[in-house]
Amino acid sequence: YEILGNATPLHASAYWHLMVEKDKVSPNYASSHISAIKSLYYHAVRLGMLARNPLADFKVDSRKLEPANHHQAISEQAAEKLLSCPNRKNKRGARDYAMLALMLGAGLRRSEVSSLKWSDIETINGIT
Repeated sequence: YEILGNATPLHASAYWHLMVEKDKVSPNYASSHISAIKSLYYHAVRLGMLARNPLADFKVDSRKLEPANHHQAISEQAAEKLLSCPNRKNKRGARDYAMLALMLGAGLRRSEVSSLKWSDIETINGIT
């Protein structure tokens, strides 16, 4: 476990800059990697593998981070246009329409809609 404790905040900073400058990832993405590594070190401390987290004092300069990506709602006209695209006369079109309607109406992501089960659908008086 000795090698685990050899990391320093300087190593974390170098790794962060390497990801951002060489790998061309966003500063937020690089920071999430550093956060995961710090969590791994905290876990090693809890398990008694290390006496302390060597990256505990490392902080990313928040001025270098990008603002959070806030999603904008689409207009009602754009939603209607989108819902008019699938051909609901065939099974695939009906499925696509239902998925789009769920995504637009309930604010679900594509992955959330595709992983839904019948038991996830709430009924009111037997009507879904």
